[in-house]
Formats: sequence, structure tokens, C-alpha cells
Amino acid sequence: IASGCVADFSHDTTSVTVGSRNVSETEISERRPRRPSGSERRRHFAMHAPLRRLARLAAARPGAVAPFAVRGKATQSVHRAAGTLSSDFGTHVDNDDTPLPFYASWIGTLLGSSLSDTQLKAFAGKYLGGVLGTTRAAPAEPSLEVSAALDTARRERDAAVSRANAVDAEALTLRLRLAQTDAGAVEAVRAELRAAQLEAAETRVALNALKFARTETRVAEGDALRGVESITRRESELKLAVQRLERELERANERVIAAESASATFAASVVRDVKASKTATHPVFGALLRDFGYKRVYAMPAGRLADKTKVKVYEQQRAFREDRAVTIANRKAADKFAVPGVISLAEGTARTKNGTNEPNALAAFFGAQTQSVSILDGQHRVGALEILLANGTIEKNTEVLVEVFPDVSDDKAAALFTEINAAQPIRFIDLPGVVKPEMKWALEGAANALKNQYPAMFSESARCKIPNVNLDALREQLHEAEVASRFGLNTEADFVAWLLAENERLGDRTEKQWVRARPKRGRGSAGSKETYLKALAKAREHGFFLGMCETWLDVKE
Repeated sequence: IASGCVADFSHDTTSVTVGSRNVSETEISERRPRRPSGSERRRHFAMHAPLRRLARLAAARPGAVAPFAVRGKATQSVHRAAGTLSSDFGTHVDNDDTPLPFYASWIGTLLGSSLSDTQLKAFAGKYLGGVLGTTRAAPAEPSLEVSAALDTARRERDAAVSRANAVDAEALTLRLRLAQTDAGAVEAVRAELRAAQLEAAETRVALNALKFARTETRVAEGDALRGVESITRRESELKLAVQRLERELERANERVIAAESASATFAASVVRDVKASKTATHPVFGALLRDFGYKRVYAMPAGRLADKTKVKVYEQQRAFREDRAVTIANRKAADKFAVPGVISLAEGTARTKNGTNEPNALAAFFGAQTQSVSILDGQHRVGALEILLANGTIEKNTEVLVEVFPDVSDDKAAALFTEINAAQPIRFIDLPGVVKPEMKWALEGAANALKNQYPAMFSESARCKIPNVNLDALREQLHEAEVASRFGLNTEADFVAWLLAENERLGDRTEKQWVRARPKRGRGSAGSKETYLKALAKAREHGFFLGMCETWLDVKE
């Protein structure tokens, strides 16, 4: 107390008063070389717990222990053990063993807080006889009770430090385990995240591909719709064109009829003029009307023209249609007979139908060894003359205008036939040189045999609807499909047998098979399902199925 150094242990925070300065535990801690960690602070707190209990014990018995002797040494021991002992603790002068009165601490505290060091020395020299500057005696040893309390405090401090160290070690272990656990969990989460990102990337790629596919699909659908619209427009245009062609054909037929009538009138006038002029007369062709050099025009009696022994048919001539001859005959009978146009005849070595050239009555007249007369153009009109002669509509001496081409060979006949029929519809199969004559007439005979067997299923129109067929179209289809070479067909009987076999095979189909095999284009594709089934019913009624489609022409050999 006389030295003015007081240690206060009555609160949690320890403070030491030196002279006029109040040094706190916080200031003492700041003098350490580094800032204490959390574990160090906990150990420091644990070390102060016994010290506080010792301070309370000493305060409860003030006469037993001198305050400076007990508290100062206890504080110094604790700080020395913790390594936080300040230099201020080394400057204190130990008190002697003489107990001080109760007011000495008050006076010392008052003087220490109000006087400086110089003033304290002056005070001691004047009133205390220089005691402050003298060396104090060695401090008295603490009592047994204080030593026991210090030992107990030290043991408790050591136990608290051990527990704090154990807690720190356990905390560190837990932190390491937690870090390892967190690292594993984080790595697992990262792996899942990478997998999710990869899956998301694949999903985005698939989505983009789907979007691209949808775009292409929309483009393809647009192209298809435009294609369908284009086909529809084209189909409409074709239908309109067909209608225009049909109208033009009707007008052309009317013009042909008018031209035939005018030609017949002109021919009759020429005949009359020739008769009046008494021109030369040919024994077969009749009166010569005009000699053009490359051909001669005659007024030939109908009886001679219709005589097949005198006038034959050119070998490469188109097939004869009796119904067409009947139509012409009926028309000519109504208008008092006027044969349209000029009948074209070839005179020379050109081959005729059904045999080679044979000598005739004209051979001597023309100076040829083997001469013949054949019809190049007009065989149906000559057939109409036969009908008119047979029913008595005309007489044998009724004259008909003919043109005769002299010295006609096979090559010249082919050229003349092609030139004459170039402006008229003619089937490709009927052109000279396309099909051998024997094959052509075999196809003609087979088609006529089917027509005779199924007359209700044959139509004169080349554009007839299913299940009907046109005779000329059937011939040409058989030729274009090359059934003769594919199936080894050579004669008319071969063609008839093969056609009937294919017709029977088609007849074995059920209605479902017909609907399923209905073609998508070509013959049989147009019209509704009801129309198609109606045509099938007609085919079943007559037992003829070749007109329902054209796929039977593509059967395997």
C-alpha cells in the first residue's frame, strides 16, 4: 500500500494500479508479440477463474493476509505461468511483515493517484524520512493457507488448460472430419452437377435437332403442299386442254364431213365433165379424169372398186373396223350417197395382205410381170361401198373418184401410207415397219376374238372408262408390253389363250384385293371408291376384268 501499487481481483477483469497509472489486464495482453487466438483466450479465462475465487476468499478474511502480499504474488504467479507477466510487476517493493492499519490503503491510494513520482519522493523525504527511496526488505513468505490456495488454483488452472486443450483438439478433429465430409459431399454434388450439365447439354442438342427436324418437316410439308397444288393446277389445265381438244376434234370432224361433201360434189362434177369431154377409159379404173404424172385420177365404178379380186389391201394397212364401215354406209345412205374424199390406190409391186403379188388383168396393160392394185387409204369407205352395193343403195356402175399411184414398190408404199395418214390419228403399231405383218395380224385377230366373246366390254372410244377397253388400244398395249417376246406368243391362238388365262386370274381376286391393288395413277386410279366398285361389279357381271387395270400386263414371266 505504501508503494502505491494495488491489484484489484474483485471483478472478472484484473487491474493493477502503479503510482498514478491504472494498468488493466487488456493493456498487459496488448504487449504480447501477437494477438492471442481463440484457444489462448479460453485458456487465459480458465486460468483467471481460480484467481478470482482466491481474491474473494482473501476479501472475506481481511485480517489474515496482507492485500499486497497475497494478491500481488498470486497475480504475479498466474501471469508468470501464462507468459504474460508485465515488467510493472518486477518494480514493486515487497511489504514487511508488520500489519498495516485499515486506513493505510486509503491513504496510499489517494497519494498514488494524486501525486507524481517526484512529488511522492518529496513527500517521503519530508514526512517519511526518505523511506520511499530505500530498498525494501525481502517479502515475507506467504502463509500455508495461501500456498495451499495457490496450489489448488494452479491444479484447477492446469486441469482447465488440459480440458481446453482437449476441447481444442476435439474441435480441430471435428473440423478436419467436417472438412473431409464436406469435401466428399461437395465432390459428389459437383459430380452430380457435371452430370446434370452434360445431360442438359445433350437435351439442348436433342432439342435443337428436334427444332431443326421440325423446321425441315415444315419446309418439306410446304414443298409437298406446293407440289400438290402445282399438280392440281396441272391436272386442271390438262382437263381443260382435253376438253378443248375434244371440242376441236368435234369441229374438225364437222369440217371433215363438210370437206368430204364438197369433195364428193367436186368429184361428181369432174366425172360429169370428163364424160362430156369423152376422155380415155381404163378397163379397170374407168374413165381417166386427169394425169398428173406422179398419179392419175379416175372415175372408177363402185363394183370394180369393191371387188377384192381386182383391188386388194396394202399389207401394212391399218386394221379394218367393220363397225366404222357400217357407220359410214349409214351416213352416206342418208345423203343420197356421196363418198367423201378420194380413194388412194397403189399400183405396182407393193405387197398386199394375205399373200404375195399375183399376176392380174392389168399386168399386160402396164407391161409389168407381176403387178397388183391395193388400197393405201380409204379401206373403210370401200367397205361402206360393199354394204351399200349389198343392200341396193347404189349400183355397180356408180362412179367413185380414185387416185392411182403407178410403179409403187414396198418402200414407196410405206412412204405414201405414212404421208397420207400423217395428219390423221394413227396408232404406232399401224405404222409401216413397226411390227412384222404376221405379228400385227395375230394381235388383231386375238383382240377381235375377245371382242366377239365379250362385246359389251369393248368401246369405240379410245378414252373409254373402266372396265371397258378399246380394241386398238388393247392391241397397242399388248405390243408395248412386249408380251409376245416375254411369254413366247407367236400366233393368234397363243395370244387368245394367254389373255383368257390372265382374265381368269384377275377374276379370282376378292373385292378387298381389288381395292388394295387399285393403282395410284393411270387407268383405274381416277374417280371415287364407289365408282371403282361399280365398275368392278360390271366386270363381274360380264366376266371380263382386263379393263379394270393395266397391271396384268406387267406380270412376271
